[in-house]
Amino acid sequence: MTQPRAYLSHVVLFCHDFDAMLKFYTEEIGFHLSDIGEARGQQMAFITLDPSLEHHQVALVGGRKGSDAGALHHLAFGVRTLQELHERHEHLKARNVPGIELWTHASMLSVYYRDIENNRLEFFLETPFYVKQPIAAQLDVDLSASQESVFRQIEDKYKDEPSFDLMSNWKARTALQRNGG
Repeated sequence: MTQPRAYLSHVVLFCHDFDAMLKFYTEEIGFHLSDIGEARGQQMAFITLDPSLEHHQVALVGGRKGSDAGALHHLAFGVRTLQELHERHEHLKARNVPGIELWTHASMLSVYYRDIENNRLEFFLETPFYVKQPIAAQLDVDLSASQESVFRQIEDKYKDEPSFDLMSNWKARTALQRNGG
Protein backbone atom coordinates (compact mmCIF):
# COMPACT_ATOMS: atom_id res chain seq x y z
CA MET A 1 0.00 0.00 0.00
CA THR A 2 1.31 3.44 -0.91
CA GLN A 3 1.37 5.66 2.14
CA PRO A 4 -0.43 9.01 1.98
CA ARG A 5 1.81 12.01 2.43
CA ALA A 6 1.91 13.71 5.80
CA TYR A 7 3.56 16.89 7.09
CA LEU A 8 5.13 17.75 10.45
CA SER A 9 2.68 20.05 12.19
CA HIS A 10 3.54 20.61 15.84
CA VAL A 11 5.65 19.52 18.78
CA VAL A 12 4.35 19.08 22.32
CA LEU A 13 6.82 19.58 25.19
CA PHE A 14 6.57 18.51 28.84
CA CYS A 15 7.64 21.33 31.18
CA HIS A 16 9.13 21.37 34.68
CA ASP A 17 8.03 25.00 35.15
CA PHE A 18 4.96 25.52 32.98
CA ASP A 19 4.54 29.24 33.76
CA ALA A 20 8.21 30.06 33.10
CA MET A 21 8.20 28.13 29.82
CA LEU A 22 5.02 29.86 28.68
CA LYS A 23 6.47 33.25 29.56
CA PHE A 24 9.72 32.42 27.72
CA TYR A 25 7.98 31.30 24.52
CA THR A 26 5.46 34.17 24.46
CA GLU A 27 7.55 37.06 25.77
CA GLU A 28 11.08 36.17 24.67
CA ILE A 29 10.43 34.30 21.42
CA GLY A 30 7.20 36.05 20.39
CA PHE A 31 4.73 33.17 20.21
CA HIS A 32 1.01 33.99 20.32
CA LEU A 33 -0.99 32.22 23.06
CA SER A 34 -3.90 30.62 21.19
CA ASP A 35 -5.45 28.72 24.10
CA ILE A 36 -4.63 27.65 27.65
CA GLY A 37 -6.38 25.26 30.00
CA GLU A 38 -6.31 21.85 31.62
CA ALA A 39 -6.91 18.39 30.19
CA ARG A 40 -6.47 15.02 31.87
CA GLY A 41 -5.07 16.75 34.95
CA GLN A 42 -2.32 18.67 33.16
CA GLN A 43 -1.92 22.37 32.34
CA MET A 44 -1.65 22.94 28.60
CA ALA A 45 -0.87 25.95 26.44
CA PHE A 46 -1.17 26.11 22.65
CA ILE A 47 1.13 28.66 20.99
CA THR A 48 1.98 29.72 17.45
CA LEU A 49 4.22 32.17 15.67
CA ASP A 50 1.49 32.85 13.10
CA PRO A 51 -2.16 32.35 14.10
CA SER A 52 -3.29 33.07 10.55
CA LEU A 53 -1.61 29.79 9.53
CA GLU A 54 -1.71 27.46 12.54
CA HIS A 55 -3.65 27.36 15.80
CA HIS A 56 -0.53 25.91 17.42
CA GLN A 57 2.97 24.99 16.34
CA VAL A 58 4.08 24.16 19.88
CA ALA A 59 2.06 22.98 22.86
CA LEU A 60 3.39 23.11 26.39
CA VAL A 61 2.26 20.57 28.99
CA GLY A 62 2.94 20.97 32.71
CA GLY A 63 3.88 18.20 35.09
CA ARG A 64 7.27 17.03 33.90
CA LYS A 65 8.85 15.05 36.74
CA GLY A 66 12.51 14.53 37.58
CA SER A 67 15.62 15.53 35.69
CA ASP A 68 15.73 12.29 33.67
CA ALA A 69 12.19 12.57 32.32
CA GLY A 70 12.06 13.44 28.64
CA ALA A 71 10.69 16.71 27.41
CA LEU A 72 8.99 15.31 24.30
CA HIS A 73 5.28 14.65 24.76
CA HIS A 74 4.61 13.81 21.09
CA LEU A 75 5.28 14.69 17.45
CA ALA A 76 2.28 15.34 15.22
CA PHE A 77 1.99 14.73 11.50
CA GLY A 78 -0.95 16.15 9.57
CA VAL A 79 -2.79 14.49 6.71
CA ARG A 80 -5.11 16.20 4.26
CA THR A 81 -8.18 13.92 4.07
CA LEU A 82 -10.16 11.57 6.27
CA GLN A 83 -9.36 8.77 3.83
CA GLU A 84 -5.63 9.37 4.43
CA LEU A 85 -6.18 9.29 8.22
CA HIS A 86 -8.17 6.07 7.86
CA GLU A 87 -5.41 4.53 5.70
CA ARG A 88 -2.76 5.51 8.27
CA HIS A 89 -4.86 3.99 11.06
CA GLU A 90 -5.37 0.74 9.12
CA HIS A 91 -1.67 0.57 8.26
CA LEU A 92 -0.67 0.95 11.93
CA LYS A 93 -3.18 -1.71 13.01
CA ALA A 94 -2.03 -4.14 10.31
CA ARG A 95 1.55 -3.84 11.55
CA ASN A 96 0.58 -4.21 15.23
CA VAL A 97 2.07 -0.83 16.11
CA PRO A 98 1.69 -0.33 19.89
CA GLY A 99 -0.40 2.25 21.70
CA ILE A 100 -2.95 3.11 18.99
CA GLU A 101 -5.59 5.48 20.35
CA LEU A 102 -8.25 7.52 18.54
CA TRP A 103 -8.99 10.98 19.97
CA THR A 104 -10.73 14.15 18.95
CA HIS A 105 -9.76 17.67 19.93
CA ALA A 106 -12.79 19.08 18.03
CA SER A 107 -10.43 20.96 15.73
CA MET A 108 -8.59 17.72 14.93
CA LEU A 109 -9.26 14.01 14.58
CA SER A 110 -6.22 12.12 15.84
CA VAL A 111 -4.62 8.68 15.69
CA TYR A 112 -1.98 8.43 18.42
CA TYR A 113 0.55 5.60 18.59
CA ARG A 114 4.01 4.69 19.96
CA ASP A 115 7.30 4.01 18.25
CA ILE A 116 9.61 1.16 19.28
CA GLU A 117 11.21 3.33 22.00
CA ASN A 118 7.80 4.36 23.35
CA ASN A 119 7.82 7.90 21.91
CA ARG A 120 4.29 9.12 21.27
CA LEU A 121 3.39 10.09 17.69
CA GLU A 122 0.21 11.38 16.08
CA PHE A 123 -1.40 11.47 12.66
CA PHE A 124 -4.26 13.97 12.53
CA LEU A 125 -6.75 15.65 10.23
CA GLU A 126 -7.84 19.20 10.88
CA THR A 127 -11.58 19.78 11.03
CA PRO A 128 -13.02 23.13 9.92
CA PHE A 129 -13.95 23.96 13.52
CA TYR A 130 -12.46 25.93 16.38
CA VAL A 131 -13.28 25.09 20.00
CA LYS A 132 -11.21 26.45 22.88
CA GLN A 133 -8.48 23.97 23.76
CA PRO A 134 -7.59 21.74 25.39
CA ILE A 135 -10.17 19.13 24.47
CA ALA A 136 -9.26 15.47 24.60
CA ALA A 137 -12.11 13.03 24.03
CA GLN A 138 -12.05 9.53 22.66
CA LEU A 139 -12.98 9.58 18.98
CA ASP A 140 -16.26 7.81 18.39
CA VAL A 141 -16.65 8.12 14.62
CA ASP A 142 -16.10 5.70 11.77
CA LEU A 143 -12.91 6.76 9.97
CA SER A 144 -14.07 4.93 6.84
CA ALA A 145 -17.19 7.15 6.57
CA SER A 146 -17.35 10.22 4.35
CA GLN A 147 -15.41 13.26 5.53
CA GLU A 148 -18.58 15.34 5.31
CA SER A 149 -20.55 13.02 7.61
CA VAL A 150 -17.71 12.78 10.14
CA PHE A 151 -17.31 16.58 10.21
CA ARG A 152 -21.08 16.87 10.72
CA GLN A 153 -20.81 14.50 13.73
CA ILE A 154 -18.01 16.60 15.21
CA GLU A 155 -20.01 19.78 14.62
CA ASP A 156 -23.09 18.26 16.30
CA LYS A 157 -21.00 17.17 19.28
CA TYR A 158 -19.33 20.56 19.88
CA LYS A 159 -21.65 23.22 18.41
CA ASP A 160 -23.06 24.13 21.83
CA GLU A 161 -19.62 24.97 23.25
CA PRO A 162 -19.47 28.76 23.85
CA SER A 163 -16.26 29.10 21.81
CA PHE A 164 -17.45 27.01 18.83
CA ASP A 165 -16.72 28.69 15.49
CA LEU A 166 -15.16 27.99 12.14
CA MET A 167 -11.36 27.80 12.38
CA SER A 168 -11.13 30.26 9.47
CA ASN A 169 -13.06 32.83 11.55
CA TRP A 170 -10.83 32.20 14.58
CA LYS A 171 -7.68 32.66 12.46
CA ALA A 172 -8.96 35.90 10.89
CA ARG A 173 -10.13 37.32 14.24
CA THR A 174 -6.87 36.38 15.98
CA ALA A 175 -4.74 37.83 13.20
CA LEU A 176 -6.66 41.14 13.49
CA GLN A 177 -6.20 41.19 17.28
CA ARG A 178 -2.52 40.40 16.97
CA ASN A 179 -2.05 43.19 14.42
CA GLY A 180 -3.86 45.74 16.59
CA GLY A 181 -7.15 45.58 14.68
